[in-house]
Amino acid sequence: MALLRAQGQHELTDNLVHIYARDRDDQDVVRTALVLHEQQAVADAEALLRTAASHPGPAVSRG
Repeated sequence: MALLRAQGQHELTDNLVHIYARDRDDQDVVRTALVLHEQQAVADAEALLRTAASHPGPAVSRG
């Protein structure tokens, strides 16, 4: 995500964050958010958590 942001691919990064948060299980999302936060990507970490909270559970288990 940081590489995409550095290359100016902001819309693509936003989409990736939302898709990842929506489709992954909560533990993966929290781990990824922690890594993003540690890398100073606080806005992406927050977006991940907010998206996951509004789409509970992985898409695979909703099927």
